[in-house]
Amino acid sequence: MDLETERLILNSFKESDANLVAKLAGDKRVVEMTASIPHPYENTMALTWIRSHQNQREKYLNYIFAIRLRESGNLIGCINIFINSKHDHGYLGYWIGYDYWNNGYCSEAVKKIIKFGFEEKKVNKIWAEHKTVNTASGKVMEKSGMKHEGVMRSHFKQDYKYYDISVKSILRHEYEEKFCNPSIENNPSNYHFSPLTKSDLYIIENWLQQPHVKQYWDDGENWKDSYEKHIPVTSSSVVRQFMVFHQDQPIGYIQFYWASKVGNGWWESCADDIIGIDQYIGIPNLINKGHGAKIISEFISYLKDNHKISKIITDPRPDNIRAIRCYEKVGFKRVKKITTPDGDAILMEYKI
Repeated sequence: MDLETERLILNSFKESDANLVAKLAGDKRVVEMTASIPHPYENTMALTWIRSHQNQREKYLNYIFAIRLRESGNLIGCINIFINSKHDHGYLGYWIGYDYWNNGYCSEAVKKIIKFGFEEKKVNKIWAEHKTVNTASGKVMEKSGMKHEGVMRSHFKQDYKYYDISVKSILRHEYEEKFCNPSIENNPSNYHFSPLTKSDLYIIENWLQQPHVKQYWDDGENWKDSYEKHIPVTSSSVVRQFMVFHQDQPIGYIQFYWASKVGNGWWESCADDIIGIDQYIGIPNLINKGHGAKIISEFISYLKDNHKISKIITDPRPDNIRAIRCYEKVGFKRVKKITTPDGDAILMEYKI
């Protein structure tokens, strides 16, 4: 099975991955931060481990996933969840290759596996452990909603040294309150963003026919043209597209793009750390209800948390007063009138 996030694909290991697994997991810097990887880690050991995965899944309910970059397919790490069906809990483990540290990949993968554990495997609890010296791993767990349970003192021995082990966990009701319940305190606006998939495109096509959307998003395309246009860029290195959900219902579309990479006459003088955004609410009776500004505000928070950027830009048409006011409510400033490949527009920017 494949699990996808904005930047990652979690899927099965292949035997051809063995040499790279040995290289990434056998890095002493990675080994020192984990409690389960032997050192040295030979290619043959990695191959034997990969060949054991099907049996581990079928016999022991240990679901092991390769972590790969969605854009390139490159292997960067591993994550697994071992299901204890007797007690309805899952044990979470992971590692990321040293060259990929400090990019948020681990947090992204952990959140996806936690969702998999609760929503697909129906566990009641997910727990994990880390060396107390590995504070980065602890922060990954906490960002994913896990709470500190306690410390097992001098619990793990490695290279003739004893390490304290911190245990963290998240319960089903905590997960549901934090990530699923629309009325909870830590998600007061009830919005979340899910990467666009093929199954979403029929909803998109319907929205594009709504007069309030068609007025500003009409490219003169039929369904087939629209389908062919959207599919290739769902995993593009330039554009990232999302469905907007409100109380678990799809209500709109939002995208961001790296301005300097767009080309074709767009944003040619922009720095590499400038992002552009576009969005619309697809459901007519939700227009003028305050959703737009809240969606944009939350999306800005998402962008700042996950990407290193200096500025966010957008370019509504001069007659799209509703959009201009919406962007201004969240802090965008009008810069100047411009001419884009799509026609006249108002350049607006939000400085980080």
